[in-house]
Amino acid sequence: MVRDVRARMVTGAMRLLATGGVQQTSIQNLTQATGTPRGSVYHFFPQGKGQLIEEALAESCRLLGSRLAERDLSTPVAVVRAFVDVWRSLLVATDFRLGCAVVGVTVTSENDAERRAAHQVFSTWTTHLVDHLVRVGLCRERATTLAHLLLAGCEGAVVLCRARRDLVPLDAVEREIVDLVSARDGADRGRELPA
Repeated sequence: MVRDVRARMVTGAMRLLATGGVQQTSIQNLTQATGTPRGSVYHFFPQGKGQLIEEALAESCRLLGSRLAERDLSTPVAVVRAFVDVWRSLLVATDFRLGCAVVGVTVTSENDAERRAAHQVFSTWTTHLVDHLVRVGLCRERATTLAHLLLAGCEGAVVLCRARRDLVPLDAVEREIVDLVSARDGADRGRELPA
């Protein structure tokens, strides 16, 4: 029961960050959104709102990793499609109300520790993408470039999708990156053939 209250608060903070950033993630908004007593916030997060935000970011990081692990990651194109699909699923499931909690913190926080925590999540996601892409045959340098492109493209597309309330920008990012990966893979294989 105690664990459930704490988890509910972390998830609630993550949702608030994903909808309105740090300013939206007040203690009052959190207790209203999660139906938890105000005293529980100070009990579970004695260092205050900053600790809550950092834990919500850590949960965002873990959640994306676990959602990726549930998908087919057997080729570079499959990795691209799986990553895009995580964001597509979030947008559709929340009727475009939720974006990325990490972006929410990055663009609204004036606190260095919170921004460092956001940077750490982006770094972890990039590392996971690179590792998946290397596992399916890309060299580390190319995998790193593709991971940056994929992460930046999806994060930007999520913002645009929320504004438009449709998936057109995310679908475009997926299509272009898949085409890029497919064309490059074909060119790489062609160079390996004997003359």
